[in-house]
Amino acid sequence: MDVTAMRQVGEFILAEPRKFNMRALWIEPISSVLAASLHHAKSAIPPCGTVACFAGEWAIRTGYESEVLSLESGYNCGEMCRESLNLPNNDLFLESSWPMRLQTTLKAGTRAYAEHFVKVVLEDYIANNGWENLL
Repeated sequence: MDVTAMRQVGEFILAEPRKFNMRALWIEPISSVLAASLHHAKSAIPPCGTVACFAGEWAIRTGYESEVLSLESGYNCGEMCRESLNLPNNDLFLESSWPMRLQTTLKAGTRAYAEHFVKVVLEDYIANNGWENLL
């Protein structure tokens, strides 16, 4: 795993937590209606009007955004990110695939949600080799 690059994406997430949502497929325009369905704090809709998951944030920060936006599904974005970061699986990209002890009801788009992901979930994923032996 490219731990350094993973942590750099984490730093980007913490720099603008309003854009971060692991319940979004990849990079999505967001409205107050969509915010409710993604469990995203309505008050946290970013000025750019889009939200991204970890893989989407990776695509934005590495210059793959236009390539990712031309793909038909967020799954391809996850695959590109997984291959680039040499991840053992896609489990980091799906909140429902995280170990139960790490899942949260925090509202996405908040600093608390971003910090939970970066400082707890991401670090746990790294420490446990992508949860290969835990799930």
